[in-house]
Amino acid sequence: MNHSPDNNADRYPQIVTDPIERYQTLIQGVAAILWETDARGEVQAEIPQWSAFTGQPLESIQRGGWLNALHPEDRDRVRLAWQTAVERAAMAPTDHMTFEAEYRLHHRDDYYRWMRVHGVPVFDPDGTVQKWMGFHTDIDDRKNAELAAKDRAAEIQRLNTLLTQMMALVDRREREIDQFTYTISHDLKAPLRAVTNLSQWIEDDLIGELAQQSSEQLQLLRTRVGRMEALIDGLLFYSRISRMEVNIERVTVVKLVSDVVALLAPPAGFTIEIDPGLPILDTKRWSLQQVFSQLIDNAIAHHHRDDGNIQISSQPLAEGYEFTITDDGPGIPPAQHEFVFGIFNTLGKKADRTGMGLAIVKKIVETEGGNIELSSDLGAGTQLRFTWLTPVATELSAA
Repeated sequence: MNHSPDNNADRYPQIVTDPIERYQTLIQGVAAILWETDARGEVQAEIPQWSAFTGQPLESIQRGGWLNALHPEDRDRVRLAWQTAVERAAMAPTDHMTFEAEYRLHHRDDYYRWMRVHGVPVFDPDGTVQKWMGFHTDIDDRKNAELAAKDRAAEIQRLNTLLTQMMALVDRREREIDQFTYTISHDLKAPLRAVTNLSQWIEDDLIGELAQQSSEQLQLLRTRVGRMEALIDGLLFYSRISRMEVNIERVTVVKLVSDVVALLAPPAGFTIEIDPGLPILDTKRWSLQQVFSQLIDNAIAHHHRDDGNIQISSQPLAEGYEFTITDDGPGIPPAQHEFVFGIFNTLGKKADRTGMGLAIVKKIVETEGGNIELSSDLGAGTQLRFTWLTPVATELSAA
């Protein structure tokens, strides 16, 4: 089908051949604000889009007045950059001369938006600058995202610096505590040993002359001095738990628990049932051994009968195991469940107990990322469950 020239003109836009007209046509499609100045960088004619955005009429824009629409923090920087670009174009014109800047522009409704300005000089045939033309693009969303990212990075850096300082402070405090604990341990244990020795010498020197009651009192004195030494050792051990370096080993938990029970030597009437399905773990043998040793020893020591029963079992978790130690002892009232995990806290009147056992267990378990819970009631026995995380895949022991 044939078309007349007029119809073709309606369907297809006329091609712009003039370079300046082509530039204007291009930027009209992408620019938020078009602008034009003379060769000296002075505004001579209306800039409708600028005035519509800022509310500045022509007379307010001229003689550098357009800078008043910029954020006060941006004005000096943009003024210097604009003056430098105009002077350089006048002195040494090149085809690649441009002016670019980013700044906050005040809207007539009293808020600022980030703009990116791009300007180029237009030259006469003899190479002199005829005028400047350019456009503004609204970059507020991108700029705010960049600034927010920088703020976050700065805050992260600040927090990292603070964390480093805090870690250094904690490390220094831990070294001071280690030194203090060691000094206290040394300074206290030496006179305690002297008291023990002195009481024993007195008793030995007065054999046959010392009254029975006096002899019993001296024995009680040595017992309590021994308890004090145990307390000091427990405190020293407790303070170092989180900083101890323990190697990871392949541990057969059934054997580990059996060895612990053999060392504790429970009364002959006691039965300790060890689940043969306890796992094989790649873990810190020493740490796990301390936990089982303290818990089993505690269950034996606080039992009200010589024919008690203790059961040890486990169940797998997503990242480790939960171990359970159940006894049929006197039980613990719910009101005292948290109390027993405190330092120096012990139930009953056991003269040989330091009150450090469960506190040590809790710290070891939590240092390894686990937790410990107690279920008990008076007269109903006690069940202690602790989770033990393992860094390597585990397998079950053979039955």
